[in-house]
Amino acid sequence: MKCIKCGKKTSKLIDDVCHSCYSKKSLIKNFKTLNLKYCNFCKKLIYKNREISDLEPIIFKHIIPEEHFVIEDIEFEINMDKSLLDLTVIGYFDFDKTKQIQESYNFDIKINQFMCNNCKKKSSQAYAAIIQLRNNRNKNYDKIENHIIIVINKDKSNNIVKTEDHKNGMDFYTTNIDAAMNIAKSITEKYGAEIKTSKKLYGVDKQTSKQVHRVTILIKLFDFSVDDIILYNDNLYKITKIIKNNLSIKNINTNKSKKISIKEDFKLINKDDLIELDIIAIKPYFKVLNQEYQEIELKSSKQHKINDKVKVLIYNNIAYEV
Repeated sequence: MKCIKCGKKTSKLIDDVCHSCYSKKSLIKNFKTLNLKYCNFCKKLIYKNREISDLEPIIFKHIIPEEHFVIEDIEFEINMDKSLLDLTVIGYFDFDKTKQIQESYNFDIKINQFMCNNCKKKSSQAYAAIIQLRNNRNKNYDKIENHIIIVINKDKSNNIVKTEDHKNGMDFYTTNIDAAMNIAKSITEKYGAEIKTSKKLYGVDKQTSKQVHRVTILIKLFDFSVDDIILYNDNLYKITKIIKNNLSIKNINTNKSKKISIKEDFKLINKDDLIELDIIAIKPYFKVLNQEYQEIELKSSKQHKINDKVKVLIYNNIAYEV
C-alpha cells in the first residue's frame, strides 16, 4: 500500500496516508464553544451557573482531538478583555506512544463580564477606611496585595467596597476601621513598612448623634525585604528580620547578628549582581575563578567540594556565597 500524500510504501495506513503524514495533521479537530461569566470586581468565574475555581477539566471537555491523538496535558491562558483562549495541547498519537508532541492554538471564547450579586451588595455600602498600599517595587508587593484581599474576604465584618489602582500601588476602600488597622499591623510585623494614619469627618450618625470619621491608612513598603543583602560599614549583611523601624542583620562572613535602625546609612545590593562561579580549591580555604579567570577567596559557611558551582557576590575582590 502507498501513502496518497508522500507515495511511501507501508503496510499500515490511516485514511490512506502513512503514520508520518498523518502525524502532521492538526492535533485538535474542533473546540466546542466555551461560555463563561466573569465578575470584573472579585474575578469570580461562572460556568453553567456555577462558580468554578479550576478551568482545566472544563477546557478538557471542550477539546475534540484528532481521532488517533491522545491528550496527556494542556497549558492555557485566558485573555478576559479579548475573550481569547491561548491553548497548548501535549500528548501522542496512539500509533507512536514514544513520541510526545505539542501544538498551540488560539480560540475565541464567549465571556460575559458582569458584577456578581455579592459585589453589588458590597458596592452599595459606604466605606469607612482606605488602605493605601504603596511601593510596588518591593519584591513582596504582589503577595501583600493578595494577603489584603484574602483577609478581607474571610472577614464577615469587613468588605471591599472598591479598589483603585495607583502609579505605585493600590487603594482598598473597606467598611471596617478596626479590621483595616489590624491588616496594617500584620503587614508591618511580617514584612516591615512605614504606617501613617489620618482621619476625616464624614458626617453625624442620625441615631446616636455621634460624629462619623473615615480613616486613611498609608502602608508604605520599604525598598528592602527579608533575605535582601545590604552593604553596611564596609561589610555585607543579610536582612533576617524587619521589626518596625529596625533591621536584624547577619554578617555574611562571620555569621554574627546585630540590629540597626532603618535610618542607618546602608546600601541595598542588587541580587542581579550575583554570579555563578566554580570552586577550584577547598584548602587551606575556598577559592573560585572570577570572570577574569583570576583566583579569589570564597567566603562560605557551607560544605563544598572542588567543581561545585556557587552563586556569589564579589566585593573587594572577595567572593561571598549568599
